[in-house]
Amino acid sequence: MTLAFDAATSLGSGTGDLSADHTPVGTPRGVFVFVVQDVGTTDEVDTITYGSLTLTEVALSPHLTTTGDDGGVYCWFAGASIPTGAQTVTVDVNATGSAKGAAVITVTAGADTEVHDTTTLDSASVTDPSVTLTTTTATYSAAAIHGGGAAVGNLSAATGNTDVVEFDFGSSIGSIIRADAEDAGSDYTIGWTTGVGGAQSAQALGCAIAEVSAAAVSMSVGHINIGF
Repeated sequence: MTLAFDAATSLGSGTGDLSADHTPVGTPRGVFVFVVQDVGTTDEVDTITYGSLTLTEVALSPHLTTTGDDGGVYCWFAGASIPTGAQTVTVDVNATGSAKGAAVITVTAGADTEVHDTTTLDSASVTDPSVTLTTTTATYSAAAIHGGGAAVGNLSAATGNTDVVEFDFGSSIGSIIRADAEDAGSDYTIGWTTGVGGAQSAQALGCAIAEVSAAAVSMSVGHINIGF
């Protein structure tokens, strides 16, 4: 079974905790939650839960910078022991000075999943922002961006990717996108086009996940030999 998009839900935006109910279509084997933070360069996300499951923050998250418009992005993930059926997804924050937007994306697969690679973009001026993930096996990717721009309509997912949700923070914008399909495993670029929006500042974070291999699973199981 290949890695495939299952369902996505926006958690909305605001300065406090964010929460929404998410209903998967199939049986999730991977859960992403991306958060876009407008203004501020301190970590304002405490925990993210998917039902009873607490997600783990991925490497390079949070990606918060002062390049261009202050702000940044977060990614939290779970690839095992994911509860089935509808779940409440909650982002708990520790500060309310910055507006935030978030979305959850579930992925189906033939086995549990794990983070394969993460990468970031930090640019004061870029026309078509993107990140390239180093992939050596079949993966599925998603990404989020915070940047300058007068209108969210100036930012859309590039070919091969799909918009999940966009956030208008007034003087800056945010976007969360996903891959259309599994990537075979020879690096994968996920990103946006700005259309008539022109160059803008951007802070982006992309994450690629892969199925946990059978070899890795077997190596993690200890064996005890008992002699008589």
